[in-house]
Amino acid sequence: MRLAVVVASVARPPTCDDAERRDGEGNSAEWDCRFQRVKASQPVMTADVGTARAVLIVDDDEDIRTAIHAILEDEGYGVLEAPDGLTALEMLRSAPHPLVVLTNHNMPRLDGPGLISFATEDPVLRGRHAYIYMTAASRVISPAFARQLDALHVPVLRKPFDLDQLIALIGEVAARLADR
Repeated sequence: MRLAVVVASVARPPTCDDAERRDGEGNSAEWDCRFQRVKASQPVMTADVGTARAVLIVDDDEDIRTAIHAILEDEGYGVLEAPDGLTALEMLRSAPHPLVVLTNHNMPRLDGPGLISFATEDPVLRGRHAYIYMTAASRVISPAFARQLDALHVPVLRKPFDLDQLIALIGEVAARLADR
């Protein structure tokens, strides 16, 4: 099964843009929208994330995060979500336990390569967490970025990917993290 099939079946919740369109004057909908944005930047957590079976999904596409979250939760993982690399960076720096980080390439504020770069340079982020880089099949990875991925032992997951491949890869990285 391809991820696109799963994503297509996940209903998209209303966004702040939808709320602003419903209220032409922007009064209460604008306040709700600001609240939604603050709430969306907070970690989304399920199950017990205090183990090596905890995953942080970093992707600006809420439908993809929701679909992967549900799949991983069904597999017994604790799951956190971040809509961009900057939010993920804050979460990683404050996480008291190791996380498997599944990061997308293209995101606002801080993209996947930026997040990987911070992890490469920060001994705590490099030592505490393990990373998986998710990108489009057609994306060319620069030699400099490939060296960073290699230094952190970051596998590359090309989209679209098979769900069994995703689950197996997260399992391998989680096992490697547990052995540290």
